[in-house]
Amino acid sequence: MTNLLSQTKLANLAKEYKYRLTTVAIFAFVVVVVLSAGFLVPSFIISNVKLAGIATEAQKARAVSELQNTKNTSGTILKDTKTQLLLLQPDASEDSVQNVLGLITKNKSSDIRIQNVSFERGVAGAEDGKIVVSGIAKNRESLTTFSSQIQSNSIFKNVDLPISNFAKNKDIAFSMQISGSF
Repeated sequence: MTNLLSQTKLANLAKEYKYRLTTVAIFAFVVVVVLSAGFLVPSFIISNVKLAGIATEAQKARAVSELQNTKNTSGTILKDTKTQLLLLQPDASEDSVQNVLGLITKNKSSDIRIQNVSFERGVAGAEDGKIVVSGIAKNRESLTTFSSQIQSNSIFKNVDLPISNFAKNKDIAFSMQISGSF
C-alpha cells in the first residue's frame, strides 16, 4: 500500500482527529453535567422547602418552650415573693422590737449604762425570743433594781443575771439574758 497522503497531511489529520475526539468528550461531559443538574435541581428545591418547614417548626417549638419556661419562672417568682412577704410580715400577737427594747430602756435608771443589745426573735409558738443586754452598772443596788423591774413585766418570761456579775461593788460590767414571747 502506498501512502497517498503526505506526512504533513497525515499529521494534520491526526491532530484534527484528536481535536474532534476531545470536543466530543467535552461535549458529552457537559451534557452529563447539565442532565445531572437538571435531575438534582428538583431534589434541591424539595430539600430546601423541607428544611425551611423544619426550621419554622423548630422556631415555633422554641417559642412555646420559652413561653412555658416564662410562665413557670413567673409563677415561681410570684410564689417565692409571696412566701418572703409572709415571712417578713409580723404576727399581730408579736410585739415589735422597738416596743420590747422600749420596755427594757424604760426600766433603766441613770446608774445603768447599756452598751450592747443583741436580739433574736423566737419562732411563733415554738420557742421564746432572746435578748442579751450588756453594760455597766454603778452599783449592785441599781443592777438588782433594773433586773427586778424587767422581771416584773409580763412579756419577759425569764431574766437571767449571773451571780458573777455581783462580784464587784462599783462599776459592775454585766450581761443579762432575757427570754420571752416576742
